[in-house]
Amino acid sequence: MFKLNVDANINGTCRQTEIMAAPARLIELFGEPIESDQYKVSGEYVFEGDNGDVFTLYDWKYTTLYNPEHGILPSLFWAGTSPVQFNIGGHGPAGAFYNWLKAKL
Repeated sequence: MFKLNVDANINGTCRQTEIMAAPARLIELFGEPIESDQYKVSGEYVFEGDNGDVFTLYDWKYTTLYNPEHGILPSLFWAGTSPVQFNIGGHGPAGAFYNWLKAKL
């Protein structure tokens, strides 16, 4: 139903909802995340649905990239096995993507 597509157009996507996931589990399922802004976001995944809808899955302000004094190093963050909040972005409602991702996790 959804597949990784790093070439999908993410311009204009914005946060739709969030999901709890262990960063290490995401790597296990989808491989290493792509680099993002390297400030508020240390990594993200870009997915495209069968109908062309595009969704992003990304961390938000968790790492030392954003707050060197209170964050966690990105390498330690992505090795984490405890669930943390990830944002889901898209051009519109993310219900189907959320349900698909939840089932994968």
